[in-house]
Amino acid sequence: MSLAFGKDTPQDEGENNWVDASDHGAFHAAGVPFLYLGVDYHPDYHRPSDDFERITPSVFAGSAALAIDSFRALDRALDR
Repeated sequence: MSLAFGKDTPQDEGENNWVDASDHGAFHAAGVPFLYLGVDYHPDYHRPSDDFERITPSVFAGSAALAIDSFRALDRALDR
């Protein structure tokens, strides 16, 4: 697993800009800080074929662990 930053600058347009791409868009519009973690687009993204059977368990587990580790690191850094 890797954590990539981006898809959140004015130069990122259309599907390459995730700032307003989900529920967190309302927080952004209201000026509320947010953190969004997601997966990049894939052929089944938001299609009827995007079923849980297509999830690779090791990828899911790795993604969840990376998210938890990221949130913990951010939480520790808040005291600085």
